[in-house]
Amino acid sequence: MGLNKLKECLKVLAKKFDKKLSQQIMNDVTNKLINNKRIMQHFKVKFKDFSGMGFFNFDYPLLFSMVSSATTYIVILVQFSGRQ
Repeated sequence: MGLNKLKECLKVLAKKFDKKLSQQIMNDVTNKLINNKRIMQHFKVKFKDFSGMGFFNFDYPLLFSMVSSATTYIVILVQFSGRQ
């Protein structure tokens, strides 16, 4: 029981840390934080662990595929809207 409570506490602290770090990066006008390789590696690892309820991993290739499909669809819609 003590180990589970510790895990929950660490998860809460990690979420607070991520939120605070994200805010600091957004407010950094010098771009020193975004140029820090360790900080960016932290966010890459966090993004890498994201999954769609365990059915699929939401990673960069999937994101690229989604954006490219949406862009292609928009281009086709724009081309056909000019034919009316």
